[in-house]
Amino acid sequence: MWHSCVYLTVLEQEEEEEEEEEEEEEEEEEEEEEEEEEEEEEEEEEEVEEEEEEEEKEGKRTEEMEEEMEEEKRR
Repeated sequence: MWHSCVYLTVLEQEEEEEEEEEEEEEEEEEEEEEEEEEEEEEEEEEEVEEEEEEEEKEGKRTEEMEEEMEEEKRR
């Protein structure tokens, strides 16, 4: 009788350990997914910033060209 109780206890411990390991793995996977999402968001933000900078540069070039054309007209 005593042996069967010990055996059951050992089985229960093993099951608990397996469940804990599975939970830890799930948590790690969730963390990795969150990190990937954050990285993707950062990359998207960087792309948007670069596009805005390009648009700003193009706007300045257009302004400069317009100013140059006005100066030539004045001459």
